[in-house]
Amino acid sequence: MDELEQYRQRLRIALRAEKICVFEVDGVVCSCSAGAAFYPPDAPDFDALFKKADMALYEAKTSRERVVFYHGGPGDGAPGHTD
Repeated sequence: MDELEQYRQRLRIALRAEKICVFEVDGVVCSCSAGAAFYPPDAPDFDALFKKADMALYEAKTSRERVVFYHGGPGDGAPGHTD
């Protein structure tokens, strides 16, 4: 397993833990979503990295997945993919 995949695996484990991602307070169920992109494989600079992580987060929220990693080439506008 390469270093990038290790980071992805750690993030998946952390965010899928029930204590972190889904909890109930006074009858209201709360959850979180995460979108991730990695430097440098996904983007060459901060602005591009932020944009691609935001794209992955949007995909996570609309697909109701908890964790989505950006997947695609530079400048292709590809949505994220769930892991």
